[in-house]
Amino acid sequence: MKVEQLFSCHGVSEERKVSLATLSFQGHAMYWWTSLEKERRINHEPPIQYWNELHSALRRRHIPPYYDYELMDKLQRLKQGSSNTKTSDIKCFKCLGRGHIASQCPTKKTMILRGQDHYSSLDEAISSSSSDEEEVLDSEEETYPCEGDLLMVRRLLGNQSSDLDQSQRENLFHTRCKVLDNTYSLIVDSGSSCNCCSTRLINKLALTTLSHPKPYKLQWINEEGGIVVNQQVNIPISIGKYKDEVLCDIVPLDASHILLGRPW
Repeated sequence: MKVEQLFSCHGVSEERKVSLATLSFQGHAMYWWTSLEKERRINHEPPIQYWNELHSALRRRHIPPYYDYELMDKLQRLKQGSSNTKTSDIKCFKCLGRGHIASQCPTKKTMILRGQDHYSSLDEAISSSSSDEEEVLDSEEETYPCEGDLLMVRRLLGNQSSDLDQSQRENLFHTRCKVLDNTYSLIVDSGSSCNCCSTRLINKLALTTLSHPKPYKLQWINEEGGIVVNQQVNIPISIGKYKDEVLCDIVPLDASHILLGRPW
């Protein structure tokens, strides 16, 4: 420390070091020193007379107890090197390993989430089905859904609400379906309160529309703001061998052709 260098340079004796050091105290430092002397007198403790005692008191006052631990932690990080630290922070979302990304993943296993942050491999999920179910599947003809992607997308649509519940911010399931032998995109949103159909699909297929029994205003569908929903249409959808007819509200959807929310 600079103070110790000054003491050594001027040959200050141990008895004078405390008095000379406290002469430079001002403001909060002087208030702390005065309070410390008063507290020691009240507790019948001897006054601080030597520099090492004052130095220890200053460390207790200004340096937190975890300071040494932080220094050791920083030293270890410097020894590891910046490149290793950055590499260890990279996480693969395919195998949940570290040090590489999904496109460079060396394993063929894919990890899936089973609630409560429990993970299992895709191979384990497939092998968990019973042998009876496997025999039934082997004896029956396998039916595949319509060609297209099965992705996870962020919520893009929803009714405007004054107090939005954070727990409703969930993922949407995006797939494809058939409508009159034409393939269209479909979003299944368990948090939505209505089934919606895009005006583009209605105009292209020239479907017959119905008057909505209870027209309402819908917001956050596109950049134009709120619109009045006053028409409905019955949409015949099919996914593989599954077929159904869904009553949908007609809105100018931008993210998908069909949005299924209310149980149909």
